[in-house]
Amino acid sequence: MTRVEVINAIKKMKAAEQIELLESLLSLLKSTIVEKHSLRELKGLGKSMWRKVDVEKYLRKERDNWIG
Repeated sequence: MTRVEVINAIKKMKAAEQIELLESLLSLLKSTIVEKHSLRELKGLGKSMWRKVDVEKYLRKERDNWIG
């Protein structure tokens, strides 16, 4: 079916049927567009930033800031 044929077929539908079709199409599009991600994808993110950081020194400095 061509795009024009589809549009003509939709024009022949009742308004309620057109709305139902539109809702179905939106649902279909949402399911393909919205990507679901896992927190596991964040593993290792920023790893290179921490390579040159002395962790103990960093933690000591942060903890000192908590106390004041």
